[in-house]
Amino acid sequence: MELNKPYWYNDQNEPWVFYRGAEYLLAKQPFPWEGVNLACMMMGAHLLSVHSKEELRFIRERMGKLSLGSTDWWIGLSTDLVREEFSWSDESAVDYQNWAEGSSHDAPVKQKQCVTMSSISGQWSAGECGGLHAHVCKRRTVSVVEIPREPHYIGGCPERWLYFGHKVHLISHVFIVLLFLFLFSKYLSYFLTLNCWEWSRR
Repeated sequence: MELNKPYWYNDQNEPWVFYRGAEYLLAKQPFPWEGVNLACMMMGAHLLSVHSKEELRFIRERMGKLSLGSTDWWIGLSTDLVREEFSWSDESAVDYQNWAEGSSHDAPVKQKQCVTMSSISGQWSAGECGGLHAHVCKRRTVSVVEIPREPHYIGGCPERWLYFGHKVHLISHVFIVLLFLFLFSKYLSYFLTLNCWEWSRR
């Protein structure tokens, strides 16, 4: 099931870009892996995790627009001496991989390794985490199919609610009866007062 762009989202929200239920921030400033990993978390995100060929293509196309030639970008895949296998920083499953030919990701781990993604090929390479590279942050935004609808404006009444007496009231059968009795009593009181005034003049 493919997620639609939420009704509240527009392209002016960039540099965050929306794709299938997540937002992505592509930052060209070069920093070490640990630094950009922390920066992403401070924004409620994580370094990029990739879970399909389509998602990889989406990110690679945007990397290409921001890169001058072939550049490497940090993604959220890493390993260390404790964890023998690579894992995503957002703790999602490693269900898709796109390693470059000759990558050292299968070599015995002697120190922490972090992964970069090529802006040209989209392939991944493992290496030292202290290198300076651009990075991609990713954060989840919606988990259900969004149905386009008009925004709710402040001051309006929700459906089946009525504005009356500087308040909003839920319309129901009981409320309608009470409203009728209230208006009728006001009218009856006015009518009786008017009749009494006319009788007093006679």
